[in-house]
Amino acid sequence: MRILPLTDATEKKLLASRRASNREAGRVAARIIEDVRRRGDAALFAWTKRLDRVTVGPRNVWVSRAELSEARWSVPRNFLAAIDHAARNIRAVARQQRPREWTIQVEPGVRAGQRVRPIESIGCYLPGGRFSLVSTLLMTVIPAQEAGVQRIVVASPQ
Repeated sequence: MRILPLTDATEKKLLASRRASNREAGRVAARIIEDVRRRGDAALFAWTKRLDRVTVGPRNVWVSRAELSEARWSVPRNFLAAIDHAARNIRAVARQQRPREWTIQVEPGVRAGQRVRPIESIGCYLPGGRFSLVSTLLMTVIPAQEAGVQRIVVASPQ
């Protein structure tokens, strides 16, 4: 490993390189987003195959309610009870963390305040691997529910 002293020239060179790669990443991301907006799931599946070298389609990307219900029966009851317990605790904390609306009269005829509105939809990423963490799912989905987000989508590579 070579250690370079951080001179003005070294800093300038490193930051220029970083800016260039950020611009390129931004261009690629914009292309992907536009394609997904235009073609929907077909674009999503094509980009997944191109970038991740994984073939996905409608049959293996969405989990049906029937699959979820069937999976619930295969999980030990004490595990489900622990998840329910954690979910109640997370929900209680998330409820307290919600920002509150307020208004004040700064002076006669002048009011200031804060309005709180949830975003319309969010995506929650549940990392895959050998042990997917249920806690990650709980800690992302429950606060979104408590905030009033209407559309919550969970993605996982498994």
